[in-house]
Amino acid sequence: MAENIGVYKKNLPIIKYFLLYINWWFFEIPLLIIKKAKTPFIFISDLFSIPTLLRTFFQPWHRDYISLETRKNLQDMGRIIALNLISRFFGMIIRFVFIIFGIFLEILTFICIIATFILWLIFPFLSILGVLYGFILLVS
Repeated sequence: MAENIGVYKKNLPIIKYFLLYINWWFFEIPLLIIKKAKTPFIFISDLFSIPTLLRTFFQPWHRDYISLETRKNLQDMGRIIALNLISRFFGMIIRFVFIIFGIFLEILTFICIIATFILWLIFPFLSILGVLYGFILLVS
């Protein structure tokens, strides 16, 4: 009986490392994935400047407008107002496209992060199932 205790002591580091691996795979890395998940959202928000585009949604594109002080007659004033409205409308369209594309990328990023998180958690089980399925195919 005393010799059996020595066998358990020799196998203890293997169990310890296995438990450390389980802790790393199922607890440490998922927490790290969650912690690091905000980085792509910040990058996309900065890349597309979504808060700035929302704040300046109704402003003319690149602040391209003509002051009404330069008008000489009523016809010029109408032309200036029309050009300013066109510039604002053009700015709204461009900003709208960028906002929609940025939000689409944010949603796509969110889906990819969720998929990564779920796949990370189930991958060990899929590996074991793959090995078992391989053995079943070899036996049959």
